[in-house]
Amino acid sequence: MNKNKKLETVHVSIEEVVEKIPLKIHTEIDVDNNANCISNLSSIKTTTQPELLDRWGSELRARRLECKQRIETIETTIRQKNVLLTSLEAAAEQGDESYCLLLKKYESQIRELESKVIDLEREKSKLLAEHSNEELKEYVLHCVLFL
Repeated sequence: MNKNKKLETVHVSIEEVVEKIPLKIHTEIDVDNNANCISNLSSIKTTTQPELLDRWGSELRARRLECKQRIETIETTIRQKNVLLTSLEAAAEQGDESYCLLLKKYESQIRELESKVIDLEREKSKLLAEHSNEELKEYVLHCVLFL
């Protein structure tokens, strides 16, 4: 991968695009075979092309934002993987002993994280049980009050 290669970005304003596109009327008609002509006429929707461009532009911006967020997530993951790879390569260069120590360090970190996950799952179960008990108490109290 060439790190010196730059991406070219083209910026276009929506006004430039709208000025170059002729104004057309776009009509959408919902057809219902069970309805009469008068109700069909009331369902006609007329929109101008700039309104369609606005809708298209907002959808495009939303997709662009989603892609940007995914790219940032991927870049973060790549940076983390590169840091890990660099540390493993450095350890390998220093010798097998250093490499083994680094692997043990990572394994202990994994065990700590697994332990934290187990503790959090227990806490979650405990909170769910307490919440269920509170709901049961409220239900019983409600039933007793209305007897």
